[in-house]
Amino acid sequence: MSRSMQFIMFVFLGVLFLTITTKHAKAQRVLLEEDVEEYGRVLRYGPNLLHYTHAFVEWGWTAGSEEGSGCDIMYGYSHTFAFGARYKLKLAKYYAMGLDVSYLYQMFRIKQTQDKILPSSIQHDQEKLKFNHLSIEYFNRINFGRAGNRIGNFVDFGVFLNWAFNIKHYTEDSFDTPTQDGATHQERINTNLNFTKNYNYGLRGRIGFGKYVISINYRISDLFNNRFDIELPRYSIGLQFGIHQ
Repeated sequence: MSRSMQFIMFVFLGVLFLTITTKHAKAQRVLLEEDVEEYGRVLRYGPNLLHYTHAFVEWGWTAGSEEGSGCDIMYGYSHTFAFGARYKLKLAKYYAMGLDVSYLYQMFRIKQTQDKILPSSIQHDQEKLKFNHLSIEYFNRINFGRAGNRIGNFVDFGVFLNWAFNIKHYTEDSFDTPTQDGATHQERINTNLNFTKNYNYGLRGRIGFGKYVISINYRISDLFNNRFDIELPRYSIGLQFGIHQ
């Protein structure tokens, strides 16, 4: 198993552990033999109480325009996928703050045009740039409407930092006649790219209605270094599902 797959499995198991722990805490009952102080601490954990942790998954799409020319993308095929865990600390009736830790996959499918220069001018049947990120986010939350002990309706705004621990350049080609190796179909993956950056950061906003959330992300930093005067779209729009009561 590759290191990237081992890392993804590690993050998945961590999210699963947090989810099971959250459900276990929610299912606890207070018995007459329990200490009153301990009961008070249990009541501090819940969707709309002092502390709360839950898992989430998100599917999104690239938005916005490229900067420069030479690397146009296919918007309908360029997407993001994320899953992670979120911790929320409620500080006032309508205000909370928190942290996210997640795995983020981001894929850009590159159009094969005559003016393509990134990463080269060679055209393929399919060409993609794939970014595997570990993402951390700090956010502020404003709740609105009546909620009770539920997540309720909210608006989030915060900042994120992504570490691209694995970046791949993927190409796919088919041939009418076999190659010297006897193949009529070829897939190629290039890694350790010298034109990409390992870290990027930006702003993130969300509007949520219980378990269902719309997120908008804006990347401030560049994905590429000075080798190319090109930058891929900075926006993405996602649909998120919270795994909580």
